[in-house]
Amino acid sequence: MQNKNANSRRTERRTNHAGLTLVELLVVIAIVGILIGMLLPAVQQVREAARRVQCQNNLRQLALGTLNYSSARSERLPPLWKTANPNPWDNFSWRIDILPFIEAENLRQSLMLDELPLSSVNLSAAESQLPIFQCPSTPQSPRVIVELGSFSNLRLAACDYSAIFTTTTDLETQSEGAWHPSGSNETSTAVLRTQPGKLASIGDGFSSTVLLFEQAAKPVAYDRQRIPQPQGTIGFDFFTEGPWATAELGTVSENRVNEWSTSGLYGFHVVANIVLCDGSVHALADDIEGSVVAALLSRNGREIIDANDW
Repeated sequence: MQNKNANSRRTERRTNHAGLTLVELLVVIAIVGILIGMLLPAVQQVREAARRVQCQNNLRQLALGTLNYSSARSERLPPLWKTANPNPWDNFSWRIDILPFIEAENLRQSLMLDELPLSSVNLSAAESQLPIFQCPSTPQSPRVIVELGSFSNLRLAACDYSAIFTTTTDLETQSEGAWHPSGSNETSTAVLRTQPGKLASIGDGFSSTVLLFEQAAKPVAYDRQRIPQPQGTIGFDFFTEGPWATAELGTVSENRVNEWSTSGLYGFHVVANIVLCDGSVHALADDIEGSVVAALLSRNGREIIDANDW
């Protein structure tokens, strides 16, 4: 009988020690929390790296579509604007012309180009989301634009990539970009945007001239700290461009990378991506010299750019 009771007590003691004590449980939870804290940044970095690669691939495919369009039209780029209407939102953009070259022929056929882009007959197409036009790192991607110019209550699909028409250098002089028509006597900027640029007029070389650049989040203005700013904060009404279907001015007045999303090169990475006229994609860090950015954006400035500069 005594042996039986002793065995019972030993079994009870073993049973009592089979689980974790409160202290042990808290230690385990703390260790798991530390491990999660260590892993999350690494996971986020991997995800951002994948989004950055996707952004670069978007630019590459858009450049290929643009260059294929150009090859079929005597090396002429698509006109930046379809008409000389003074407002960007009243013009179809160059992106309309390359839709057949990025596997969106049906969308191109659905557009009525003799109507305004935001007319009722074109709204459905302008609301169509094309992943190739948006960087996945941009907040709320894929995002919609609800206000543009004099229009409101919209659901327009956005675009994070722009063509370069003109840029302002550090000396406050204006230089022509790849999409600016050469040899034109036209004085109206709106009309100039309807005339196609020519690849043959790129004097700085295809490998030193930007074709398209990342300008994410338009029409909302983000500052260097990635904080969105109220309308009119930086001195002008910037709710004028941003959808893929409507036009952009194509002007860069801020050559510091990731300074303002509405006036310069801007991405939600640690860099902003560009694609050159030779189809190669590059990432520009936010500490790059403004003079180098301006040199890359100009097509015939004859600036000497060393590969180590960027």
